[in-house]
Parts: sequence; C-alpha cells; structure tokens
Amino acid sequence: KTRRNAKKAPWKIFKQLVNWEYVAKISEPEGFVRFTNGSEIQFDGVEIPDNLRGDGLTKLVLEEYASWKDGKKIWDQVLRPMLGDRNGRALFVGTPAGYNHFRDVYVKGLDPKEKEWSAAQYTTLDGGIVSQEEIDAAKADTNPRSFRQEWEASFEQLANQVYDYFDRGTHVKDTALAGDRLLVGIDFNLDPMTCVIAQKDEKGDCEILEALELNYSNTDELLEEVEKRYPERLFTAYPDPSGRSRHTSAGGKTDFSIIDDRPRWKVDMVMYRKSIPLADKINNVQANLRDANNHSHVTIHPVNGVPLIEAFEGLTYVEGTSQPDKTGGKDHVSDAGAYLLWGAFNRFKHKGSIGTFAL
Repeated sequence: KTRRNAKKAPWKIFKQLVNWEYVAKISEPEGFVRFTNGSEIQFDGVEIPDNLRGDGLTKLVLEEYASWKDGKKIWDQVLRPMLGDRNGRALFVGTPAGYNHFRDVYVKGLDPKEKEWSAAQYTTLDGGIVSQEEIDAAKADTNPRSFRQEWEASFEQLANQVYDYFDRGTHVKDTALAGDRLLVGIDFNLDPMTCVIAQKDEKGDCEILEALELNYSNTDELLEEVEKRYPERLFTAYPDPSGRSRHTSAGGKTDFSIIDDRPRWKVDMVMYRKSIPLADKINNVQANLRDANNHSHVTIHPVNGVPLIEAFEGLTYVEGTSQPDKTGGKDHVSDAGAYLLWGAFNRFKHKGSIGTFAL
C-alpha cells in the first residue's frame, strides 16, 4: 500500500471522528497528527519498507495486510522491532486473499498456545450494512469460493492456483539437517535472487530445508550466503538453464561457471541443455506434491521455507491462459523449487540424454 492509499479511507474516517480541540498539529500531505498531550499518529504506506524505520511504536494497525507484497518480511524485519522497546501492540486487518501471510497471523491468533495473540472474524453478512437484496444478488453473480472469501471472510485456496496439489497439512513439516551434501535449486534474477535448499530422505524423497530470497543480489552473493548458513557442507546445484549464458555477476563469467568454480559446489544438470517445457516443469512439481496414488514426495520446513510455501499457495495463472502470473513476484522462488525437483526428483521419463554438466 502507498501513502496515498493509506490516507484514503482511514484519513477520511479519522477527520470525521477526531475531537479537534485536542489536535495540536496536523499535516495532511504527510499523514501526520500530533495531539496536545504529545501523542502522535502517522498514516503511511509500505511501498518502501525501509522508510518506515525510526522511533518505537506503542500501537500499530496493519490495514489490508492480506494485500501487502512481502507482508511477512515487512512485519518481521521492520515493524515488529519498532514495537519491542515499548511493548507495543499490533492489529492486523484485512480481507482474506488465499493462504498467505494474513492467514498465518489469523491462525496464530486462534492457537491457544499463542498467549499473546488473538483473532476475530467479522463478515459483511454480520455487519448489517449491506441489504439482503444485495447479498442475494452477489450470491447469484459470484462463484461460491469467491463469495465465501469476499462476503464471509473465509480463507480460500485460489481457484486458478498453479500448484493446487500443495497442502500445508501434508507438505509443511519440520525437518532436521542431515548428511554432508545439500541440493540447491537456483533461479537467476537480480531482484530477487532465489534458491531452494533441500536434502534427500531415506526414501529418496525431497525434504526442503530453506528457501532464500536476496534482493538486489547476484550469483556470487547468493552462493556465499548459502555457504555461510551451511558451513562445511557440499552443494549440488540445479539452476535455471538460462545460466549457461546469463551473467548476473560482474567479470564476464556465466552463472554456471561461477557456481562450478567454487570448491564446495558442482552443477548437476539432469535435464536437457535447453529450457524445460513449462507444462513439464509444472507437472513434475505437481507429481512430487501428490502422485496418482495420493502419495506426497516433498516436505517444506514451516519456518525457513515460508517464501516457497507462500509461492506455492499464491502463484496463479493469468486469467484465461495457461501462463503463470509473474506480476506478484511469486514465480522466482517457485521456479527455484521447480528446477530442484526437475533435476534431483524428476518423476517423468524423457527422451534425450541425461547426465552431469560441468564447466
């Protein structure tokens, strides 16, 4: 949300409700109010999260939190620390938008073990503002899933979800690090650079330990970060095939050669030397999530794997097409996971040679 959006409805309501006798200073362009007792209110947007950093907060309202891009990261890294020194409180408000970061905090509020959290649900139907005629018309014009989400505040899986076999109850599980070689799927993109780090379990299935997203980064920095997080481990990389000729780092070297030149890494390309067909890539992820016998072959760490969890839940097709929607930014880390599964956990047989590619 931008500052302009932050000031639309909340600012209008504030001006209607405030007792102006207690207002000492107000700046509508800046969305700022100071009261005669020294208290302050700031209406702001989150399009540039670092601009929010500053003095501590006593109370915080996260409006339309479900629609925030990188909402979990902004909360964890920017906003929550600002509440710490004052023991402040936060209120998350929004309309459900699938299984994303807003649902995560709502579920936490329902958990009796989370003593500092609580959750409440207020639907349009409960509000008494919308007429029954309008409600009946919406039911007639809207599919059941959308009606439950928009009118009944229900968290629904997206209808056009690319990886619709993904299920948190099945695929999100805590996993301990084991073995000395890890498998890393990499998507080459400057902002963000992404990778998915995994290991094979005793059955040969995929246990995803972590999903990393580094903003304004390059291949060298990504590899260094992985090595720092997993010291003394060896790594087999399953990168985006474009890395054979693509350069995301300085020095003129390709991304593949950068990986292969590092002592603890090797590039293992169990795929064609050309791009993977989109349908095959998606179908292989789906088959790992659930095969024809309803068996799952992949798990994801509940904390360290959050970027991939959110991507699998949130990546959708462009309406009316079979092309994933790239505008939400969820395609990068999901592609890193797809390259990993294609190279190391391929559940399809393909024509052509299969082998190791090294520079």
